[in-house]
Amino acid sequence: MYCKNCGNKLKEGSNFCSKCGKKIENNDDDKNIVDADIEEENSNDNLEADKKEVMYCRNCGLEIPSDTINCPNCGYNLKTVNDNDFFEKFIIIICSFIFPLIGIIIWAILRSSNPKNAKNALISSLISMGITFLLIILIIIFVFIALFF
Repeated sequence: MYCKNCGNKLKEGSNFCSKCGKKIENNDDDKNIVDADIEEENSNDNLEADKKEVMYCRNCGLEIPSDTINCPNCGYNLKTVNDNDFFEKFIIIICSFIFPLIGIIIWAILRSSNPKNAKNALISSLISMGITFLLIILIIIFVFIALFF
């Protein structure tokens, strides 16, 4: 079966095209299309698939070939970085670093729904608290030295 949008050969059972990401509509008409060389192509595809590296979809966890652009199961675009995700992570890290208590609250809220951002918030909060603790110790040492020497 082939994608009606881009012509990419589809794996059986795919819900989305691995090249363009378009949802696959399973029609009986598509099953009637037969290639003369389909058996030869299938055997060549199986040999090539064994040689290809695999990766996992970041959205659904399906094992897929490393050259796949869109997950055939859920349609998630694997090659582009979402600018909103980057901006959201940046804001969480900065807020957590400046206000460590807010970072711990963000971690508690997001730890089950968005574990990556929750981890970033917790790490930046802990780093901020560690730096603050070290600065307080240094200030105490300098005050002690200034008063008694």
